[in-house]
Amino acid sequence: MSLQGSVESNRLQRVIDGQSCVLEILHTAGQEEYDALREQCIRDGDGFVLVYSITNRSSFTCITRYYDQIQRVKKSSASSPSLPGSSFTPRYYDPTKKHPIMLIGDDSDLVSERKVTTNEGYAMARELDCDFAEVSTNDWINVEKVFYDVVRKLRREWVMTVSRELRNGHYSPKQYGRLGFRYRFHKRQSS
Repeated sequence: MSLQGSVESNRLQRVIDGQSCVLEILHTAGQEEYDALREQCIRDGDGFVLVYSITNRSSFTCITRYYDQIQRVKKSSASSPSLPGSSFTPRYYDPTKKHPIMLIGDDSDLVSERKVTTNEGYAMARELDCDFAEVSTNDWINVEKVFYDVVRKLRREWVMTVSRELRNGHYSPKQYGRLGFRYRFHKRQSS
């Protein structure tokens, strides 16, 4: 799957754990000329998937730069928080809240060309305090699972926030019933 020099955007409707949601996925293929678009997607995004190729060490070394960009943009946009897919802002929004991030080693089907070990991927994920998986977009191994896991994390965070708000009597259950789920993912593939 070679997307160098391009931007690919997908909007997918999926049912995850019996609940419908929309995944908005932007793939910038690591191109610097899309920096403004990437920053806008980070501001709007709820979960992030940082992807490197196990056959390309330079794509792996770029990951921390993009992780830092996510942290910087999210911190600067924390003054206007909202729940996924809504204009609702919780009263007790925590600007230090971490957004779900998955570190992904792609091309797991190309073992003979491997330049980045699985252990290095796990070590980077520990350093960044995020989850890690290896996938093959060529053979479609673990690809959907990655996005589903991020959605599950987002839902857990949403449920905890809603529960806290309801427990404190700030909003009624009817107000929460109108909130929908829409997740925006930024799939970042280093070139």
